[in-house]
Order: sequence, then C-alpha cells, then structure tokens
Amino acid sequence: MIYPIAIISRDATQRLDMLARIQARFARASVQAHFVEFEDASTFDNHEHFEAIFIDCEDHLDYIQISQEWFQTYRSHMLFLAEKLSYQVELKQLIYAITLLKQDYADRFERAIDSVLDSLYLNNYVQNFETLDGKIQRIPLQDILYIDHHDRHTDIHTQNQGIVHVQAPLYQVLEAYNTYHLCPINKGVIVNWMHIKNLNNKHIYLRNGECLKVATRRFKEVHASFLFFCDMPN
Repeated sequence: MIYPIAIISRDATQRLDMLARIQARFARASVQAHFVEFEDASTFDNHEHFEAIFIDCEDHLDYIQISQEWFQTYRSHMLFLAEKLSYQVELKQLIYAITLLKQDYADRFERAIDSVLDSLYLNNYVQNFETLDGKIQRIPLQDILYIDHHDRHTDIHTQNQGIVHVQAPLYQVLEAYNTYHLCPINKGVIVNWMHIKNLNNKHIYLRNGECLKVATRRFKEVHASFLFFCDMPN
C-alpha cells in the first residue's frame, strides 16, 4: 500500500529538509508513500485524503489557528510539528503535538516520524469477525477498548463502532490480533493498553471513564504487560 503524506511549510528549504528526512525514514522502514508538498496551509483543503500531515508551524500563528480547526475535524490524520504552540492539544489516537527545539530538532523529528509509522501500522492492523447477525465487521486494533466474553458470544467494545457482538470465542479474538497491546486482566476480559489512563492493583481506568477490575491472581502479569507496553514505541 502507498500512503499519501502531506508536508506543509512556507519555507522552501525547511520543506525540502522535512521531505528528505521523512523519505529516508520511510525507506528504512520499507514503507511506500506518496509525498505532496504545500506552501500555504490556508489553501490546504483536502485533509481527508492524507494518512499523515506534517506542518511546520514556526512563527506562523495562522497555521496554529488552522491546526486548531483541523484538530476538531481531522483528529485521526494529523501530526503537528511546531516550535511554538499557543494551546494545549490532548493526545488522542494519531495526534501528536511536538515542540521542536533548535538544538534537538533532528532527534525529535525522527521520533515524530517513527510515531507516524507506528500509527500507520496500527491503523491497518485490522481483523474481520462474523457478528451474531451474520455480517462481517472490520475492527482495527486501535479501535478496541476492551473485550469481554459471554456464554455464546464475545463483545468487542470499540471507540468508534460501539459494542460489536461477534461469534468468535474470546481466545480466538486474542489469537487473531496476536499483539502485546492486548492483555487478559481477569477471566473473560481483555484490555487494550492503548486506551488506558491509569491502573492500580485492583482496577484499570480507561480514558473514556470506564473502570475494569483486575483479578488479584493476575496483577503481577498484568502489571508486567503494561510496563512492557510502555517500553515499546507505541
């Protein structure tokens, strides 16, 4: 698959530097992309066509204002690269607000590109499941909040599709994704670490406000799984 990537900067030299760095990193990761350059964000109106958008916001307050508007509508497509951000951006899904400093620009930019590559991977990590009414439902890994088992079906609680009732048993759903992002926390419940806000020795708190109970006998392995997830480039 070839991913369309937008690069926006008024400074031609800066734009070429961004392009060269991104192209080199994508090539090392063996990820194909089609890069499109834009000089002015105010004329950029086809956001939904791009998998990621790199914006050089240095000293351009109008860029920042436009970015705020984009954040509300195209939050799953944007990566802001800015030296000065006058507002706070909540980190959700594929959104990254990164303050670039002159002295460590290269290192931070590389990490930003790695975040995009990882997001592209997760965004396309999709499994198909047959629902109770016989339909086929596509569920991306990053959309899953948690999964719980019932007598004759499994419920996949998602961020964007509600609760999906599938015929596959819990263990088959876990095996289908086969990733460290998912962890059993008690009998019949699997959580997706990507949506965790906090945890203690009894409960896991999701960013959407839900609270899940951790089985006492599983706490050590659950905690170890969470630490492993935190150490990985998520």
